[in-house]
Amino acid sequence: MYRRRFLAAALAGAALPLTPSLAGAESVGDVLRAEFEARDYVPRRIIQLELQLMQLYPAEVDGAYGPMTEAALIAAAEAINAATDGEYSFDLSTRAEAREFMDLLHMEMFMFMYDDGFEG
Repeated sequence: MYRRRFLAAALAGAALPLTPSLAGAESVGDVLRAEFEARDYVPRRIIQLELQLMQLYPAEVDGAYGPMTEAALIAAAEAINAATDGEYSFDLSTRAEAREFMDLLHMEMFMFMYDDGFEG
């Protein structure tokens, strides 16, 4: 009887996945939303304005996170990476790098993406 229980338990355990569960892992969208919404209203608007100036965010600058903000943030990170030959590359799936990326957007560090260089 003991053998049967052990065998049944062993077989049941064998059906479990060997890799750790990713149920608690955050998606890029979750990370971006959390980092965007952690900011005050004005910095969120400045980030959206920067995305709009890069012609990546066609919606109204309202400081709200939505699918257009998410898509623009991802597109901006990819465009900046390409324009700088990888000098500015961000892994948006990590909170630290998503935060750094948004900090730099907020500080207008990527003005070269939309500025024509005219200083007059």
